[in-house]
Amino acid sequence: DKALTKRIVFNTKFIEVIIVKDFLYKIHLKISQWMYGRNGQDEFADVCCMGGAVLSVIGMILKNIWLYLPAFVLWGYCIFRLMSKNLIRRQSENIWFLQKVDKVRKHFEISKRKWKDRKVNRYYRCRDCGQMIRVPKGRGKIEISCPKCGNKFIKRT
Repeated sequence: DKALTKRIVFNTKFIEVIIVKDFLYKIHLKISQWMYGRNGQDEFADVCCMGGAVLSVIGMILKNIWLYLPAFVLWGYCIFRLMSKNLIRRQSENIWFLQKVDKVRKHFEISKRKWKDRKVNRYYRCRDCGQMIRVPKGRGKIEISCPKCGNKFIKRT
């Protein structure tokens, strides 16, 4: 009898799980239909949400109510971006944001690569065009030519 009752309970839990999954799938479909034609999640909205979360956590730690206001403003702007139907405007704002962030990201990538290759390579910047040039270390005094503009200069590696 006990084995039979355990099976029945298991089967009802299994059926309940199927019903819950079906219910969640229907909700997912309704939200997808409602979000059709809206901007949705992008990188700029992600940064706004994360910035709001960081400000609210800092406000809780410092017990400062005034940090909640910018957090709520950032969250409100994030929701506005998510729900906006003006796709062209939101995409142009996101492209502008990505261009600004890309400069910082490239700087950190170059710094990381320099640190990783510090024992093998040296990095020099061309005085004319600003191109970063990598040369092998330990070659003494060499003439370096810029691949971008053709400028030549002598440096010690």
